[in-house]
Amino acid sequence: MPAALISVPEVNLSPCQGIATLLRAVWRHRDMLLSYQARHVQPLQKAMTQMNVQWHHVISDIMGVTGQAMIRAIVACERDVATLAKLRDRRIKAEESEVAAALQGNWRDEHLVTLKQALALINAYTAQITQNAEPQFLVHERENSLFWGRNFRLALA
Repeated sequence: MPAALISVPEVNLSPCQGIATLLRAVWRHRDMLLSYQARHVQPLQKAMTQMNVQWHHVISDIMGVTGQAMIRAIVACERDVATLAKLRDRRIKAEESEVAAALQGNWRDEHLVTLKQALALINAYTAQITQNAEPQFLVHERENSLFWGRNFRLALA
């Protein structure tokens, strides 16, 4: 068939532009939440340092699996360093006794309050990041989908 006789349907580029705009907005919002969350890690580290807990010698990432498990246990009133040291992940190179020695400190109430509040803020941002992992907050309540034009529908749920 000659090219002049082929009918090509009209293509509407607005769905692609709408998806790109949606994804860009969600990504920027997620990035903003991550930066806000990161700001609350420093008070958490400072509280641990002020309590003379020197775990940065044995644990490199305070927000990793081991660090979070220990912080949650400390906030839940666990003070036994041997019990806290058992929470270390198998990937931690330091021995359990080294971790226990690094966790020796003075558990002062004012620093524990700071630790608890910083952890609560970090958890709040984590919940927001998890909730916004999919752009469901942009979905119309009744339709459960986004519409661009007549024939395009993006189902989000």
